Amino acid sequence: MFFNDFCKCLQGVLLTQPDIHGYNSQNLFSRGAIVIIKWLSVQQVAEELNLSIDTIRNYINHRDPKERLKAAKFGRDWRIKREDLDKWIEAHQNVRDDETE
Repeated sequence: MFFNDFCKCLQGVLLTQPDIHGYNSQNLFSRGAIVIIKWLSVQQVAEELNLSIDTIRNYINHRDPKERLKAAKFGRDWRIKREDLDKWIEAHQNVRDDETE
């Protein structure tokens, strides 16, 4: 029951459980088997980058894979992992961190 209540409290967060066969929910936390992945909506990404929702969708569906913003579709809605958004922003900077030194 604790695990289900915990999941309900984490809005916007998806829990994945790699290789957890045979563990109960308390063992999962103590063994570090839970990986928390932050998923953002297209609207949240658009607000953060000060772009329109249509622009974000265009980046998700871009023809060039190098320019494409990686996203997953859940029903009719796209979701973007925080990690993928950060990588995409990094790839689109005109000055890389390693060039500033």
